[in-house]
Amino acid sequence: MTRKQFIASVLALAPLLGFLWAFAEGTIFFIVPDVLISLVALFSFRRFSVCAIAATLGSIIAGMLVYYMAAYQPADTKTIIQSVPFVTQKMFVAVQTGYDHHGAWALATAPISGIPYKIHAFLAPAHVEMLPFILISIPARLLRFFVVGGLSFLIGFLARRRKGNPSGKLLAAHAIFWSIFYALYWLKVMQP
Repeated sequence: MTRKQFIASVLALAPLLGFLWAFAEGTIFFIVPDVLISLVALFSFRRFSVCAIAATLGSIIAGMLVYYMAAYQPADTKTIIQSVPFVTQKMFVAVQTGYDHHGAWALATAPISGIPYKIHAFLAPAHVEMLPFILISIPARLLRFFVVGGLSFLIGFLARRRKGNPSGKLLAAHAIFWSIFYALYWLKVMQP
């Protein structure tokens, strides 16, 4: 598959991939859908917008599932979440503290906390009803996806204004950025 075919395939499947990736990350996966959203945004604003909305939907449905499971099977749900790579007990404590101090509004800071949304969803039933959980989560998740994608789109737009075909450089820069991001994040998370 050529670079051009790869990009065309990702763009064509962006809504489905965004939904599935966000659902997976909201439950048992450990890499944020921002990776896909930012990749799509490098090449298409329209596709990125649809991908971000689909990812928000996938994320919210995953959050609702985790919320429901936590309300009825908390021990099993926690065991599943704790089995996800790079989920730590410190994260549960931090989210619990956020809920204790800010109630349901702790969800508004969830997208920038560096703590997986699934942990917020797991602890939510003790602090907020399902409907407010959803209503606060939607703009919080959507805003983060649009900020990340918007910055990525700007980078892609500026690169395309230059002469030549920047797609290879954009793909390489994207891969390098997210590799460094996750290396630093995982080093931080694994600190005692």
